Amino acid sequence: MKGNVGGPLLVAVSVAATLALPSPAAADFSVGPTVERLSLVPGHAASGLTRVKLDRAGGSRFVVQTEGVAQRPDGGFSYAPAGDSAFSASNWIEVRPRHFSATPDRIQPIEFTVTPPPGAEPGDHLAAITIKRIPGRANGTIAEIQAVAVRLELRVAGKLRESVKLDSLEVPSIAGAAPVGVRAMLRNDGNVRLDFDHRNKGSLAVRDGHSRVRKRLNGVLYPGQERYVALGWENPPLLGHPTATVSVLTRRGRAARSASFWLIPWRQAAALALVGSAAIAVLVGSRRRRGIAPREHV
Repeated sequence: MKGNVGGPLLVAVSVAATLALPSPAAADFSVGPTVERLSLVPGHAASGLTRVKLDRAGGSRFVVQTEGVAQRPDGGFSYAPAGDSAFSASNWIEVRPRHFSATPDRIQPIEFTVTPPPGAEPGDHLAAITIKRIPGRANGTIAEIQAVAVRLELRVAGKLRESVKLDSLEVPSIAGAAPVGVRAMLRNDGNVRLDFDHRNKGSLAVRDGHSRVRKRLNGVLYPGQERYVALGWENPPLLGHPTATVSVLTRRGRAARSASFWLIPWRQAAALALVGSAAIAVLVGSRRRRGIAPREHV
């Protein structure tokens, strides 16, 4: 599909979530295509098209809305009314139609036009088009609403910048039992998405001598969004001074942050101390019962 502006332009549209859907078999409409690529230039409009396939949806009405998209710290997405954040594009979008009926069974096109303002921030922006099925009344009740959110990723032309900030790396001060948990929080403070499955390789690792455990980052992280990664070390050595490191590769180089902690078998040590204390108490009590007095020095 071509937009009405020149040059390569990127718009990715993907089916991102189905809400209030009892099961895949119960769905009576679907949305596609799942991916569509165009481009955006500040101050110029570009258009796209998605389609709703209606099947066994007689008697239903549909509404089409634009929404904002945010990433949860676990990497998933959440959808909310249009917002004004620096990387939200929900207020740039017009859709046609905004309402339609489900009869007869057919494919309903949904056209959308995206117009970034002249001063739009370069880089990746997110928005969603949500198609909601509002069924008619049945037996005096209102049936469950079904919705599909179509996520739009819009790349505005301009100077692009990859950057990540490693906000925190949490490690225990002293760990004495498995699993040993470490956790890192990172934030995309550039203006393009970070793709951990491809160019932006990243990981959280713990190393102590020859012992090492690592968890790779996966998925993507969009500008202005935060993501955490956690690692549980199931088989650490009993004693050591390991170092945890979180790192991400960007065009500016590798960003990394490290923190060390102690591995001390304090539970075993405490148990031995208790056993030793008990043994001493038994010995002292035994000597007293036998009337053994301490020796006197002349």
